[in-house]
Amino acid sequence: MMETWETRAYAEIVTLVEQQGTAVRKLRELAQIAAAGAPEDFGGIAFKPSIRAWARESTEVALAVAQIDTKRMAYVQELFKDIGLTNPELTRVLYAAFVGMEELSSHDGAANGPALGTLVDLILALHEANG
Repeated sequence: MMETWETRAYAEIVTLVEQQGTAVRKLRELAQIAAAGAPEDFGGIAFKPSIRAWARESTEVALAVAQIDTKRMAYVQELFKDIGLTNPELTRVLYAAFVGMEELSSHDGAANGPALGTLVDLILALHEANG
């Protein structure tokens, strides 16, 4: 199960995102895919928070989650670098927002797309204002 999750949680998403043209479009597409959560046939919006909860109890699952988090953040950092954003804290802020929004949505059912999209737009606007 964890191997399937690792493939779906990273490789398949990157393949979809890489079809976009510019790094800005890739970042926006990534945010929308992330905000949509896991498909219903893969556990729905509560799936990823459940994996994270399981990781608190299982060393093996914790290692898998840490590996995926590291890969995802490295990918986001690369997109930021391609855009011209070099502050590594931006990656952590965006990724932490994504993880937290998943947890919130598993409880309240609210859509994350608008909020995550707004955060990406704010990050890009700050870059444009300073550029």
